[in-house]
Amino acid sequence: MSVYVDDIIGCLVADNWNWTRVAHLMADTEKELIAFGKRIGCKSEWLQHGRLGIPHFDVTIRMRDKAIKAGAIEIDRKKVVKLMQKYRRKK
Repeated sequence: MSVYVDDIIGCLVADNWNWTRVAHLMADTEKELIAFGKRIGCKSEWLQHGRLGIPHFDVTIRMRDKAIKAGAIEIDRKKVVKLMQKYRRKK
């Protein structure tokens, strides 16, 4: 099992989110994602299931760097799509 982090993207500021550049932290399983997220400081309420179609955390640039240092694999958009397809097949 692996944990992944994608490239930094721009995003809109929301009432509960003040950052304009984020990355997505994902994993092969939701259980692994939550455990890894806790290790690097992600709060459980940050877990999302929405638009990506795969459980993930939106992370700041600093959290992305922390995730990479903790062993997350850097991936590009093509790999993100493959992860989403793999996750959908499991459902």
